[in-house]
Amino acid sequence: MSADDVPKKRKTAEKDEENGIGKNSLSDTNKESESQDCLDSVVQDPVVKSRGKVTFLLENASLELAKVDRNWEILNGDEHQRYMKRKNLNPADYRPDIVHQCVLSLLDSPLNKAECLDLYIHTTNNVLIKVNPKTRIPRTLSRFCGLMVQLLQDLKIFGHGLSKPLLQVIRNPITDHLPERCWKTVCSYNCENLMSPQLHAQELLKKEMNILYVIGAMAHGKVALDWADEELKISSFPLSASVVCHRICSAYETLYDIL
Repeated sequence: MSADDVPKKRKTAEKDEENGIGKNSLSDTNKESESQDCLDSVVQDPVVKSRGKVTFLLENASLELAKVDRNWEILNGDEHQRYMKRKNLNPADYRPDIVHQCVLSLLDSPLNKAECLDLYIHTTNNVLIKVNPKTRIPRTLSRFCGLMVQLLQDLKIFGHGLSKPLLQVIRNPITDHLPERCWKTVCSYNCENLMSPQLHAQELLKKEMNILYVIGAMAHGKVALDWADEELKISSFPLSASVVCHRICSAYETLYDIL
């Protein structure tokens, strides 16, 4: 190679760089293309695009108000055995602790903190309660029952400086309060439709459907609703109501990328 050829090659390289065909420009173009592909895949992903609210209904909740020893209380099978014996009531049917555990599990979830959760409670006495997702539920059962006594007597409970009630008794039926295109699923161990909650959530999100999960908040028995669209079993093993709430929340938190 002669010395005269070196300037020629330098000039050629400089022209290539000016025209955008140098080595660095090609790699930058590929990176931009790959980044755009990733961006398109995120935008078009129906799971990411459809980050709607998940609605829960705690059905057959045991929140029965009764006057025991001149005081209004929520009946509890552990605390009011003598009263229930006089009234010929079954203590196993009065479990406000189950409702309490479910409400804590749902409101404490990252799904709720990300404002992606709505919660309703339907009692055995046909009282429908709407729970504000920002409500701070008492951690102890006795204080929770005291709050429910106040709610069932006053029908509304407001927080300090809030215009909307934290807890409110509303009119039945629940179907009047659901969003449009809402698929209504009853969670039950006594059915054949076994599916993981994450797979179930993926199918609904792809169809861009809103969702209501009905969870029985009682010690035994099965929830039977004629307006439900399906029954779903999320585990091969019988689970407590609070665990069912937790597993469903975890499934949507994974799909919504909520940490």
